[in-house]
Amino acid sequence: MNLAVPLRLPLLLLLASAVLAVGMNVGDRNAPSPLPRGNPEPGEAAVPDSVERVAPAVVSVYSTRAAGRKTSSIDPLGIADSSTRTEQGLGSGVIVRADGVIVTNHHVVEGASELRVVLADRREFRGRVLGSDPHTDVALVRIAADALPVAAFGDSSRVRVGETVLAIGNSLGIGQTVSSGIVSAKGRANIGILDDEDFLQTDAAINPGNSGGPLVNLKGEVIGINTAIATRTGGFQGVGFAIPSLLVTEITDVLLRDGRVSRGRIGITLQDLTPPLARAFKDGPERGAIVTDAPEKGPAREAGIRRGDIIVKFEGRPVESSAELRHRIAMRGAGARVKLEIWRNRKTLEIEVRLQELEGSSPGHAKADGGGDEPAGSSSGIDGVGVGPVSADTLHRAGVDEEGGVIVISVLPSSSSNGLRRGDLIVEADLKPVHSSSELREAMRRSGDPVLLRVRRADSCLYLSVSK
Repeated sequence: MNLAVPLRLPLLLLLASAVLAVGMNVGDRNAPSPLPRGNPEPGEAAVPDSVERVAPAVVSVYSTRAAGRKTSSIDPLGIADSSTRTEQGLGSGVIVRADGVIVTNHHVVEGASELRVVLADRREFRGRVLGSDPHTDVALVRIAADALPVAAFGDSSRVRVGETVLAIGNSLGIGQTVSSGIVSAKGRANIGILDDEDFLQTDAAINPGNSGGPLVNLKGEVIGINTAIATRTGGFQGVGFAIPSLLVTEITDVLLRDGRVSRGRIGITLQDLTPPLARAFKDGPERGAIVTDAPEKGPAREAGIRRGDIIVKFEGRPVESSAELRHRIAMRGAGARVKLEIWRNRKTLEIEVRLQELEGSSPGHAKADGGGDEPAGSSSGIDGVGVGPVSADTLHRAGVDEEGGVIVISVLPSSSSNGLRRGDLIVEADLKPVHSSSELREAMRRSGDPVLLRVRRADSCLYLSVSK
């Protein structure tokens, strides 16, 4: 279950009497410039000093959109007013240029017919969207004002796990609120919120209304933009996610220059190379990203990349994770030619690929089937796992270009299945195609331990390291 939710507040009775600003007087767009960087005094300032530095630059962003409007995978948590057929939403933002440029979340402004921005000093302005990027959930809003207070951005790559941080924003719509906590983790990816994920995780209390507001260190620098929480109740439960400041500044510079982000795509699906998978590949690299699928008409397949390849370098730099590689590919942009170093069958190859433009649609996320309680199906050679034949129609619906495969029919609770689930389609064992349960059993028998399986689950592929 995907428990991550956006942080936009449904405007119930709390904001029902809010009056929308009228008229629009938007100033000319200035030439883009880098976001301001802080120059704090030596040592860490006290919490009140950090708040005083940043809070004047934090704003509330009110949005109005047509009721029931379909938005991205991060949907607004608003309610429809049956009389006006509109929907109200609330988020936060932070001023990054004194001439009225504000960073917030894409999901705060997406589909809005009106934006109202309220400053910390209670002045109100109409806002307009300068640019927005749904893949990273970063957006820029402009208001007709100048000489505004500006927040300084820090270096999120230097943030330490355990470091004290502050979250500032219009939490639950009650007004600007400050909460404190620590950085719980870095580099959180594959959460299922965005296409391009590299979150800072924090236990600083953030709630609906905090979306787009800053996560601040004790030097008074913005090190992230709060975007989502993981929750079972809809409220804060100690797990919040923020977009790191380095990614925010990178996207902001592109949006200021071009108004949009043109992303590159390579036409493959990727998976992290974990230590168990590295052992299963036998004599392979310790770090990199595994190509789990390479469609025939994609640029990677045309350049010679195959499923099972491990990408170890991108443009000469080592690949640390699949999330990092996806981001680096995307930010190179459509039309760029990039060099990949890959590992295949104990050999290293260099392949050049010309990137295509990534479409705006978000990929689907696989749904997990529950394990069965009965030992059904044929023996697979894997303890407690039953498999069966798969029809050509099933393969076609799954979009599989292999000629065969076996489907996991049952997984006993006591099984050491190493991640296999009922409904998984096993298409390879030990890097060789599997067409029947007997072929799978033979592959399990002759292979070393662990055995590398390639599995199709819902609309994605992955590799599993399975012990015999």
